[in-house]
Amino acid sequence: MQPPGAPYNINWHVHRAEEERTALNYLDQPGAPVVLWGPDKFGKTWMSQFLTDMVYQADGGACRVVAINLDTFDYESRSDYGNFIREFAFQIVGSIGGPEDWVPTLWKSPGSVNQKLGRLMRDNVLPLASTRVILALDRVDAVWGLPFKDDWFGMLRAWAEDPRLEKLRLVLGISTTPRRLIERTTQSPFNLSPPIVLGDLTRDQVETLSHLYGLEWTHQDYTELMSLVGGHPYLVRLAMHRANLAGGLSARELLAEPSNLFDDFLQRYARRLHLHPEMMAGVKRLRSDSLAELDSDTSAALESSGIAVEEKVGFYRLRYRLYERLRP
Repeated sequence: MQPPGAPYNINWHVHRAEEERTALNYLDQPGAPVVLWGPDKFGKTWMSQFLTDMVYQADGGACRVVAINLDTFDYESRSDYGNFIREFAFQIVGSIGGPEDWVPTLWKSPGSVNQKLGRLMRDNVLPLASTRVILALDRVDAVWGLPFKDDWFGMLRAWAEDPRLEKLRLVLGISTTPRRLIERTTQSPFNLSPPIVLGDLTRDQVETLSHLYGLEWTHQDYTELMSLVGGHPYLVRLAMHRANLAGGLSARELLAEPSNLFDDFLQRYARRLHLHPEMMAGVKRLRSDSLAELDSDTSAALESSGIAVEEKVGFYRLRYRLYERLRP
């Protein structure tokens, strides 16, 4: 029985048919990055892995996949652009199982770090695939706020538009709203194709998930759970996993009993809020059943984390009734 937060498993994947079709269509052609946008724990990593699996099957195993999470880059790698690009190069080579001397050899050649990385892709990586190379980058917005972000985003856009890299396909996972990441429209990879929004699971998708967990829930069970946590993919899985372990509890029984079911999840958010007083101040202003105006920086942080949702321009509410517990 798969616990929430477990690694991707196709048997536990709940399909988002429209989003999947759109993404796979982008991946059929060069120059159209797949930008997966959704709050934390909304399934961007799973969707990326599903898409790369589908491409691998469609290409008969002839494609290559390079999957990198930018959150794994350490402090030194983020200290300057040269270190960042060199680490990125090492991770690309490591992901495809290339020889360790590719990067040191290329780094002895003339040119900028972008040029060296471009040669790595053209001369070493892309020839490994007879069809496509999928570069799946998770937490791309981890670069946001670093002094070289424009160089990095500009390089990704240049790759998408470079005819010499026609085998390359980009899958970019972000939590920050795309419009906030686009400061220079001609240097951003996020406006070459419309972002694919991964939002709440629908009622039908929640019901599909409940069947995977072997639950026989009623209409009222789904209503009670979703009135508290909406269609949050992680929280819904968390509740259903607990219900299964408890012998198939109904949602009404699960939510009625004294429980620490959501405590760990809320405590992680609470710690983050206390580290960012401006976010806490924003949460204090919001409720789940009414709207409040927020400044752009606060709203972006709360929207990216999934705590707030914009109902009309500039006006927000808490995304779920559960998040009322975050208010002091």
